[in-house]
Amino acid sequence: MKIAFGIILCNGDDFLEECVQQVYDFADQIVIAEGATRTWMRTFQWETPESKDKTNDILKRLKKNDKDNKISIVHSLWDDKIHQSNGYMELVDDDTDYIWQLDSDEFYMFDDLEKVKNYLIKESPSYVTVKQLHFFKNFETIATGQSQGWGWETPQPRIQKFYKGCRYIEHRPPMIVNPQTNIPNDQIKLQNLTEQTEVMCFHYSYVTDKQVREKMAYYAEEFPQAPRLKTWIKDVWEQWDINKFYVERTFGTHPTAWQNSITVPYKTIHPEHMREKVNNGN
Repeated sequence: MKIAFGIILCNGDDFLEECVQQVYDFADQIVIAEGATRTWMRTFQWETPESKDKTNDILKRLKKNDKDNKISIVHSLWDDKIHQSNGYMELVDDDTDYIWQLDSDEFYMFDDLEKVKNYLIKESPSYVTVKQLHFFKNFETIATGQSQGWGWETPQPRIQKFYKGCRYIEHRPPMIVNPQTNIPNDQIKLQNLTEQTEVMCFHYSYVTDKQVREKMAYYAEEFPQAPRLKTWIKDVWEQWDINKFYVERTFGTHPTAWQNSITVPYKTIHPEHMREKVNNGN
């Protein structure tokens, strides 16, 4: 069983190093596509596509310490996130069994990584979704709840069967098609990892002010039909620390599926390579 982790990122330095370290020993490959999409370039009026934070410094350090030669990186200007995901697909070994999509702020416990591998060997699913713990504002709070549509509780597609020469045809949700049959992976054997194994993804996507402000600016440009994205920073992110009960009652916490979206305390442990950062509070 060969598993490759695929990461797309731009300005993703917040948890990137810890993210790669968390899966390094477990992974057969880690393939990374770095750089801005055209929407990102337009949103922030960049002239060149490379990340402007410490992302590329971290990537150079990770590659320098890549003792098992598992990490491959491609840099470019990307048309969109489908194009960017297919950028790392060019680097995946032909004999890979599964591609595991991993954002640079997503983590799994060491024991859970092994549990997932055993599950993949036994069940051989083609398309695997997983529920996420969405950390919000800090490492002691998670966002939860939704009444309908896409929101905090929606399981996210993360693991798919890999086929020689395959490509993504969609990013929301991520979708790979078997090039021999032209059948999308979700039409073959779809399974929910959390329901089957109780494994959760630790998602630190709403923790730092930098990552959240960039995310919302990008989303507002990408989805102009969703006006809430333009006011979410002012209504929710900036006001939550002042009066979270008012914010959650009035606006909810999720950028789109706001109804019944709240926060709750988190008192349990974090993935191994996040613990030092959590203990230091940064």
